[in-house]
Amino acid sequence: MKIGLLGLGTVGAGAYEIIENGKGRLQEFYQEELTIERILVRNLDKKRPVEVPEDKLTTDAAKILDDPSIDVILSVMGGMEPAKSYILKALQNGKHVITSNKAVVAANLSLFLEEAAKSNVAFLFEGAVGGGIPIIKPLKQQRRLNQIEAIEGILNGTTNFILTQMMENDLEFDTVLADAQARGYAEADPSADIDGFDVQRKIAILSSLAYGQDIPTDKVYTRGIRSIRGMDTDYFKSKNLDVKLVASSAEQDGAVSIWVEPCLVDPSHRFYAIKNSDNVVSFIGHLSGRLDFVGAGAGMDPTANAVISDLMDILDNHYQADRIPLAVAENVGPTHASQDYYLRVDLLSCSKSEQTRLAKALLNLGLTNNQEIYQGMIEDIEASAMRALVSDVEKECGSIFYARRLRG
Repeated sequence: MKIGLLGLGTVGAGAYEIIENGKGRLQEFYQEELTIERILVRNLDKKRPVEVPEDKLTTDAAKILDDPSIDVILSVMGGMEPAKSYILKALQNGKHVITSNKAVVAANLSLFLEEAAKSNVAFLFEGAVGGGIPIIKPLKQQRRLNQIEAIEGILNGTTNFILTQMMENDLEFDTVLADAQARGYAEADPSADIDGFDVQRKIAILSSLAYGQDIPTDKVYTRGIRSIRGMDTDYFKSKNLDVKLVASSAEQDGAVSIWVEPCLVDPSHRFYAIKNSDNVVSFIGHLSGRLDFVGAGAGMDPTANAVISDLMDILDNHYQADRIPLAVAENVGPTHASQDYYLRVDLLSCSKSEQTRLAKALLNLGLTNNQEIYQGMIEDIEASAMRALVSDVEKECGSIFYARRLRG
């Protein structure tokens, strides 16, 4: 089997090393020679994280996508374009495609699955969701027998690392973010992680597969952790709570409730023990009950391992049984059920009239005032009312953090 590799960054380098270092073992097991025939890069002269023969490198995608001898494309480049066009071209040319690019999968999942079915090839993307956690394959398998009722998880290692360090070491957000960037957990532009969009894409992908509906990311209500401060984590510790960025979805009678928000958990909750860059994904089937999957959420080796696991599914010829047609999603949005929430609002930057108006509303909700910083728990408030309050405050002032209390 000949392989074309699109991208030689962190994940691409990891995939290359796994194949090269494990080539003998894989070939012995499958009785088939595995060869990375050619690698697409943007700059031929750039220093690589792995040593690669120069004759394997190219800046011309056509030399890979139009080469009839190449059977499988590993697309591990980031961004929307040209990744989308390359994946489509590969599928239309009858090549199996494996990708770890969650952005392009979330935006085009139904399209890619349809093109793969037309060409009778695989489109696999385990590395796009759980990093090192094998979640896509078990979800597809369980869906054959189970009606999947709900999904919930901590799906981003960067944000979980930041929150863990803030809670355990009494650090401020900016300090921990800089540390995460220095360690390679966070990108130079960390927006996708800290604003929740990475998790938004992952829960959209998982939910699309679970419920058989093509769920757009813009229907996923999303809040990140950018605005969390030490005064918030101090409050959580005083109440014996921990804070996590959680994604959740549930389906009932065709309607999908889906959201991403910071959440509070006590020591009895299964998410409480998930620390630093580890992730967890749970789904509930009507027969299986809840199944939990825990592991490394990101990084070169875990994600590259997921990519190569997909390659093994192609070698095993298992991919055809996992095809799931996706219907158009017609009723998708955040939950409206009543919840308990923590809220902290800084009104110091508001105009005097807005301070007076908002302060009255916040005090009526039971928050305490400390020099125009309002803080506390709000019990049993409808989620839509909470979102409206947050929108109102942010429109006028902007300094706010909230977290939903998770039970069970």
